[in-house]
Amino acid sequence: MRTPYLERPGYVDMLLILRGLAAVGVLMVHCLGTGDLSIRAYRNMHFAGDGWSDWLAHVLIPSTGINFVLFFFIHSGYLIGKVFLTERYTLDEPGILHFYRGRVLRLAPLLWFHMVVLLALGLNERSELVRIIGEALFLGNFTGDAVNGVTWSLNYEMQFYLLAPLIIIWVQPGSLRTLAALLLAGLAFWVVFVLDRALGGIDLRDVLPFEYMGFFLFGLAINLVIRNNPRPLPRHAPLFGLVFGFFGGHLAYYALSYSGFEVAGQLALAVLGAMAIALVEWPRRSGAEAGEPTPRQVLFQFWGRFWTWLGMLSYGIYLWHSPIRFAQEQPLTGLAREVAAWAGIDSAFGSSLVYHALQLPIIFGASAALSYLTFMLIELRYRPSLYDTALARAISPQARMTRAADVIGWVLRPLALLAAWQASARRAAIQRPPALLPAPNPMMVGMLRGT
Repeated sequence: MRTPYLERPGYVDMLLILRGLAAVGVLMVHCLGTGDLSIRAYRNMHFAGDGWSDWLAHVLIPSTGINFVLFFFIHSGYLIGKVFLTERYTLDEPGILHFYRGRVLRLAPLLWFHMVVLLALGLNERSELVRIIGEALFLGNFTGDAVNGVTWSLNYEMQFYLLAPLIIIWVQPGSLRTLAALLLAGLAFWVVFVLDRALGGIDLRDVLPFEYMGFFLFGLAINLVIRNNPRPLPRHAPLFGLVFGFFGGHLAYYALSYSGFEVAGQLALAVLGAMAIALVEWPRRSGAEAGEPTPRQVLFQFWGRFWTWLGMLSYGIYLWHSPIRFAQEQPLTGLAREVAAWAGIDSAFGSSLVYHALQLPIIFGASAALSYLTFMLIELRYRPSLYDTALARAISPQARMTRAADVIGWVLRPLALLAAWQASARRAAIQRPPALLPAPNPMMVGMLRGT
């Protein structure tokens, strides 16, 4: 039985740390590009077309945060593979239905609540009814986003969840051949969509939800890599994965994509991001006996706990930061100009520094506070066992499925039945003994031997 998070005072979860870093990465990129006084506006004004300095400025002050979202896809692919391959969910009809209900209850309640709040406050980006319905049903990649632009990634997440049991059925044996097939399939999705974009004609992104499937498959493949080579790594492997895999992967993406090699940048991010997750999850050699913690260990523990906590709130931070960012843009721009003029640093660069010195704490603090409230009141209410928190059980002692989840289960039952039937057929094919050849006829044997 797993120990609840709050009963483990020294608990640091590296996977949650990676989630927290990715969520804050999205927030930072968006904040640094919002408003006339943003550092990105300063970059465009002073470094555009300036050769090497322009390239370096675009790498260090990027224009997009999609790479952090792509890392979320790798992370999700790994976790979904893990929960099936460790048999937290079984590949039969009840197990697959339980998985579908759990995934919907993980994403839908907070998404729907945040959509209602933004529509009520008039902070929605678009107001077409078809778009709103599509966003609520995780079909925004077909209908277009409406309320909040960042929700585009949730469409691909949910559509991958629907297909995940069917994929897991074929990777469950976990052989090296299966691993190679999985990686080749991921590369194939890149090739198809790159060629489609290059050749023009029908835009497959408008009719198929598989543009980012390669990232999910790379994440899923991490499980097979670890299973096929479970030898423990040195204790510092997670730190190596964090520095060279996570941060190195995002820097490689920015460097390659701004140089005109977007596909190579995505591929580098997929490989290095998968390496980061693999290294933090790989079995590690036991260290020396625990003694009195050193100041360095205490500091690591503090920051590890902090980023673990942000990882728990990452879904809320991802959803809430964008409307908060747009709501404060105009008031903070005026305030920053006044403060910069009062302080005598009203140059373009000085105004940008003042603007972000006011903006970042406000957006980060408000997003974290609102995410904490909705985590406690919404996310844990519908997923009481989320992160195994003792507080979750206090809020909702029994893990109950709502009436909405029962309706969802009824709608998805045909897909669950199909996946369960495929899993049963796959197991039967693997377990079926080889056919026995009939005993040879002695007369025929003698005739063949010439006797």
